[in-house]
Amino acid sequence: MDPLSASVSGVRAAALGVASVAGNVANVNTPGYRPRRVDFQELLEGGVEVASVREEGGEPPEGMSGVDLASESTDLLGYAATYEANLKVLDAQDEVLGTAMDLLV
Repeated sequence: MDPLSASVSGVRAAALGVASVAGNVANVNTPGYRPRRVDFQELLEGGVEVASVREEGGEPPEGMSGVDLASESTDLLGYAATYEANLKVLDAQDEVLGTAMDLLV
């Protein structure tokens, strides 16, 4: 897999992670809600894909959700860093291709 495709898969993975965190935070006051986690796996040719989406933890206490906002915040920071790193790779690839095009003209 080329660097461009690998980075696009990383951006997509980060977006899915952010969507998972958003759903969990939106349900922080929903009794009985169990947070969902997205698990990723590395591809041999490069990049990542979703391995599974699972509900985390056991049954939450009566009248409460199982969402821990501190954990969600930490996950969100990780997804933001993943997103930013992959965007930097995409920017570098864009610059390389732009330079190559300038040389051809």
